[in-house]
Amino acid sequence: MLHSRTIGALPIINRLIKRCRLNEILLCNPPAEDGRNRIETATAILLLVRNILLSREPRYGVGQWFAALVPELFQLREDQLMSLNDDRVGRALDRLLYADFPDLMIGYHSQCHS
Repeated sequence: MLHSRTIGALPIINRLIKRCRLNEILLCNPPAEDGRNRIETATAILLLVRNILLSREPRYGVGQWFAALVPELFQLREDQLMSLNDDRVGRALDRLLYADFPDLMIGYHSQCHS
């Protein structure tokens, strides 16, 4: 069965995210993960950032938007596609809301640059 996927501007956005080191910032002092999550919070947040930059789908449409894209461009596997939905993105936003941003940045500078 042939299944087409979209790449679009994702390589450019991924390069920008990498240059800004957003993944490292989110991973240096991550909020506690829920054991039920198959996609970590940092990945879900970065997916939402990409969505806002590329298409601005409402949160309930992020899973469908993502399903049309190449999962490897998000460092995700095909089997994780079903785990990505509006609830997962909402839980990631909740965790980000409760993150201590000064500690996040201090942790990034002390842990990631040592």
